[in-house]
Amino acid sequence: MAQRPAMILIQAASRAWSGGQDLCMRLAQGHIPAVQQTAAKALAAWPGIPVVIIAPEYDRGCELEQVKEALIENGNISIYYGFDASPLDRMLAATESCSEEDCIVRIDGLHFGWIPDVVAGMYELAIGKRLDCVKLPDDFPAQISSDIYRVGALRKMRAMLQYHPDSAVYAVHPKYFMFFSAEFTCAFFECDDIIDDTYLQQCREAFAAVYDSHINVILSAQIASGNQFSFRYELAQKYISKSDVVLDIACATGWGTRMLAEHAKSVIGGDIEPASIAAASIDIPSNVHFQVEDCLAMSFADETFDVVVSCETLEHVDAAAFLQECRRVLKPNGILVISTPQNRFGHIPITIEHTHEFSAKELRDVCGSFFHVITQQGLKQGRILKDGDPLGASSFIVCKKIADD
Repeated sequence: MAQRPAMILIQAASRAWSGGQDLCMRLAQGHIPAVQQTAAKALAAWPGIPVVIIAPEYDRGCELEQVKEALIENGNISIYYGFDASPLDRMLAATESCSEEDCIVRIDGLHFGWIPDVVAGMYELAIGKRLDCVKLPDDFPAQISSDIYRVGALRKMRAMLQYHPDSAVYAVHPKYFMFFSAEFTCAFFECDDIIDDTYLQQCREAFAAVYDSHINVILSAQIASGNQFSFRYELAQKYISKSDVVLDIACATGWGTRMLAEHAKSVIGGDIEPASIAAASIDIPSNVHFQVEDCLAMSFADETFDVVVSCETLEHVDAAAFLQECRRVLKPNGILVISTPQNRFGHIPITIEHTHEFSAKELRDVCGSFFHVITQQGLKQGRILKDGDPLGASSFIVCKKIADD
């Protein structure tokens, strides 16, 4: 391209917002950390352009230094440490030497599937129309995504957030504040014609090692402003009353089950893995019980529960069989609450453990075959949503069991 970005920022951390290990530090193909592959691609795509890994202060002197040293001969790479809970402030500090009109690329350290030709197109769009932010569609696979920001817009946003009630939330994902505000000029970059099944399959294989074990959620170590895992359960709590008997199916180690129990008469957490149930069953509240359960063949009698909650399950199983089983164990007029990744290319999900990821329409259609859909909401990233907008990186859908005619 004729013009080149002023800087490429790689957002990385050893610890995820949910408190467990961040996936960008896991080894991918070639036994190389995902973040190292992401940064190496940037150095190769634009020789001479500074690549800065922006990391929280708590990572100073840790594994990311090894990543930098492994790449130091490949080009201009450095690390900025600071602002544990605010990627926005890391971006601002790293771009302090840039002019207001400079445009920079931001890529999550995990997303080594990003495509240089797509980023080049996004950059040309940003420069050509003097846009403040360019991003890929909200339901685009995260692992191959990237963003473009005008530096002056980032500085303007920081000033606007000074007294904003959701300042901490938008500091995690600045692009959504810009897209939601009339003060900024933004655009989506459509590139469906560039993404084919061959590339999706290549990414699925490349990311397989990254997703070969479960994501850990450690609420005691979380940074709540960016933790979408706990946010899903907070949203689910709104559909539970103190008289309800609740099932949290595919509950893993049960941290979300405990959150639901604060609002329910009783909660059962079920998961197919005995080790997860054993870990969950330590020092539990009096209204919580954990047991091994197969979500496709549950042991419960018909019409047992007032509410069934299942977060990040549908993408792993036969959707129709799962929904039918949830319907069976729900009482008449019972409520089903589901969250699941959303993906416009979900027929080949990049996460190796997922059999299918649903577009917003697909999810509404399959749930509507068994339930009355009450509400469907797109979760953008972190704790960000826009009322009435079904598109996002994840879907949150609430359904009601209506008695058969």
